[in-house]
Amino acid sequence: MGLDMYLDSHHYYGGKYKTHNNKDEYFRHSLEVKGKFAEENGLSENNISEIVRNVAYWRKANAIHGWFVQNVQDGVDNCQRHYVTVEQLTSLVNLCKESLECLKNKDFDGVYTLLPPTEGFFFGEYNVESEWYRQELEETISQLEKALKVPGDSYYYTSSW
Repeated sequence: MGLDMYLDSHHYYGGKYKTHNNKDEYFRHSLEVKGKFAEENGLSENNISEIVRNVAYWRKANAIHGWFVQNVQDGVDNCQRHYVTVEQLTSLVNLCKESLECLKNKDFDGVYTLLPPTEGFFFGEYNVESEWYRQELEETISQLEKALKVPGDSYYYTSSW
């Protein structure tokens, strides 16, 4: 039990194209879909238009969750999927970096102002002076910077508690 948080990247594949070189091969693809799972679930190159990857996962990172609720979900914590812009993710990365700088300088009031913990049912620790809080900031920066290196993706945040 507790707060689980996911950021998924949706990449439009659109690799299907028409060819008239061979009447047995009307559509061509640059993606190969093989294996037992694909066969059992009717997956083929012909019916895939988007690839979804989980690019970030957090467990009880309540300050990060609170940021998503306030800045992406219009203040409503509803455990539903929400679209997140690249600009919003970049803003969160910068906010985490500023918060780390405040922690380094022992400016805990600054941390509470920038990225305060969010209370909730089994949401984890609320002390910004803890090692856990610092690690969550560093992990957020690492995961989001890596995800943002892939241009053209759309992002969606989901939480569960």
